[in-house]
Amino acid sequence: MKNLLIAVILLTSICANAQRSNKLERFPNADDAYITFEIFSPFYIANPRYRLGYIHPLSKSLKIGGEIGLGSDETTVTIAQYDDQEDFSIFEARAQVYYILNPSKRVNHYISIEPFYFNQNSVINFSNFRNEDGFTIRYDQADYQREKIGTNLLYGVFIPFGKSVGLNFYVGLGVRSRTNTYTNLVNPETSSFYDYDDDYFFDIEDYREREGTTTGLNISAGGKFFVILD
Repeated sequence: MKNLLIAVILLTSICANAQRSNKLERFPNADDAYITFEIFSPFYIANPRYRLGYIHPLSKSLKIGGEIGLGSDETTVTIAQYDDQEDFSIFEARAQVYYILNPSKRVNHYISIEPFYFNQNSVINFSNFRNEDGFTIRYDQADYQREKIGTNLLYGVFIPFGKSVGLNFYVGLGVRSRTNTYTNLVNPETSSFYDYDDDYFFDIEDYREREGTTTGLNISAGGKFFVILD
């Protein structure tokens, strides 16, 4: 009887290990969690910051993640930034739900939903903006705040390199609500008409240009380095 019990326990253990091995072979990334670091965000000209995140597996096809972004004059090392901006600070928070399109493959393609919140504060020197009444306000200095909330629909790919690291590239579109606030203006001057700036790239309006709240499309693209957690 004792030998029979030992044989049953060994057989059960072997079957369980075989099932787990079979699952890992069929879905190689199903149990992988990732720590992520955004590659390009420290080099943004307008709003450089560091973005660190974590992605947790729920099943062979679902993962969830969260990400925090922080940046400031003191902490962010940048190649270039706006000449008229100083004393900036940035905070952002993002959540993400991933649906893996091909869970049986080592390189995983996915679609995801990403709600986000973004807050930027800075001091702007010798610039202008259009107020909510349509007038141009020129100033020597102003405190500027930008708040943005929205949701993106993303398509991306996880590309592992070995068992420890990999890259995640993504693109997508979404909607956002942005609120620009200007306070503590120094030497403000009001003009009855709006001056268009010919320096805009491909006639795209500067995100700081309008005071108040606007709603529009949000374009998202980037790449992340990730570390695989066993």
